[in-house]
Amino acid sequence: MTTFTSLLINPELLYLQLADDNVTYTDMKNFCDGSTETRRICARPRFVDLLQEKIANLLLQIRYPDLITMCDAFAEVQQVCTSDEFWERKVLRDFEARLHVYNITARRERGDTWKDIYVFLMWMLRVDLIEAVYEQNIADVRRLVDFGADVNLPTDGDYPLRAAAYTGNAEMVRVLMKNGADPLLPKMQIALRHAAYRHPEIEALIYHSS
Repeated sequence: MTTFTSLLINPELLYLQLADDNVTYTDMKNFCDGSTETRRICARPRFVDLLQEKIANLLLQIRYPDLITMCDAFAEVQQVCTSDEFWERKVLRDFEARLHVYNITARRERGDTWKDIYVFLMWMLRVDLIEAVYEQNIADVRRLVDFGADVNLPTDGDYPLRAAAYTGNAEMVRVLMKNGADPLLPKMQIALRHAAYRHPEIEALIYHSS
């Protein structure tokens, strides 16, 4: 901050310093909040835009469930959270390798926003998740839940937790429950109890936790 403050007499050079990728949103926010003079400079349009860009770069790194929580909780991120340009960047960053699978162009032409498309792509991860559970690929399951895949979404009526119980994979059950899989979902109750009954360890793990 001392270095930035020394540049107050030269706003152009200050802007270039703050625009450096190594200067985080927190760094710039702390600088801008430092004094009346820094707040005055940071209120200039290009500095406001720069701060918004740093917010966007921060939010791009965050997984979807945490991003939604931040968007709901903090007023200063609202401009970014409601920006279709931001959600386009988020789609390309997180799903670029998968876009060829889906007709994104058609969705855009029918009026879907980039956030709509992102939500759709997150929803489609439910298929990958339950496939990974049945294949007992714990690494893929961890990767998907770490990315933010919803562990409580069904695929063709089947739920990841029920599938894990059916396979008898206790570690898989633990991973799913640790990441929010709910054994008390009404639509899954009978099928889950039937699957867990076949494996006493799984049954104890699920219903002791619930």
